[in-house]
Amino acid sequence: MTRSDILGFPSDDWSFYMLGKKYRLGSDATKSIALFLEIVLSATKARDSTWLIRHREKIKALERRGAVVELTRVVKCSKHDEVVRLAIWLRGRCGGSFGGSVVAAHCNSDSLRTRRAVARCLQRMCAWRYLSTMLEDPDENVRHFANQLPSRRSFEERLSVFAGRVRRRPLSHRTSDLLISPDVELSDPTPPRPGDFFRRLLLRIRRRVRHSGSAPQQ
Repeated sequence: MTRSDILGFPSDDWSFYMLGKKYRLGSDATKSIALFLEIVLSATKARDSTWLIRHREKIKALERRGAVVELTRVVKCSKHDEVVRLAIWLRGRCGGSFGGSVVAAHCNSDSLRTRRAVARCLQRMCAWRYLSTMLEDPDENVRHFANQLPSRRSFEERLSVFAGRVRRRPLSHRTSDLLISPDVELSDPTPPRPGDFFRRLLLRIRRRVRHSGSAPQQ
């Protein structure tokens, strides 16, 4: 497969519309896509999951780049299930909430592995509105991710539960000593500088600079 076949769009097309907004990506996006393609080619050739160990540094580098727009575009455009699934997995590891609707478009995929990747990704993105649509999924693992929604209890209730677990410690009435350096004279403190001190200092510096600049060169 060519780069364009894998990505679902021309590899040199970095000006595009997505989610109602125009994006124009630069050299950083090119590097992120190059890393993604290396990971994809390794994953498609591997017969087990050991490729994750071999490419963990590249995966971490892609996460540090925060390639959320690039990966979301791959999820939206690629026609290969394995590529889409890998892009969804990496998109979740990058964090942030961008592209939740694009990822959620695969909630009803025929592939169980894809639906699991979608559920995990949406959970990491805190996209609870989309994740709640997977509560009735036939797979137990998908339902497990979908059930991990944020707490809907009120703040007062959560605060009371927290306060009940906190161990109260008695306040100490012991006073601490004030240590004073022998070089400090409290009875005769240094008087404050006049208000125009720094203005006069700056004017003096400016006059000297101008004078030195106007001096004839030998």
